[in-house]
Amino acid sequence: MDTGNILLIILGVVAGLNIGHDAMYGPQAAFFSELFSTRVRFSGVSIGYQIGSVLGGGLAPLVATALLAAGGGNPVWVVVYFLAVSAITIVATLKSPETKDRALGETELPGEARAEAAAESREPAVAR
Repeated sequence: MDTGNILLIILGVVAGLNIGHDAMYGPQAAFFSELFSTRVRFSGVSIGYQIGSVLGGGLAPLVATALLAAGGGNPVWVVVYFLAVSAITIVATLKSPETKDRALGETELPGEARAEAAAESREPAVAR
């Protein structure tokens, strides 16, 4: 941004938003929705997305400003902060479960809940 050339600045912002941003948001909906069973999908995706927005979008500028001030105007600590946040994102993505062989309607329940759900599904339906 120190170029002083407004055309290069606009080109950089447009390229960053249209390449980097879109490359992230394109697969994000499918990635998030596959992480949750259909019973809790809407809540799971929404809660995760909203908390992430608050922590990433709300606190990041405050932290970056504080780090810039603490560094005496040198942005090295801001870069370190964003590298740390990026590393956390990469690790979380790599640790997320692979869902390509799982049906989207499958419900993954922990041990006892899975046994209870299986028992309930075998019980005959009661007319009301």
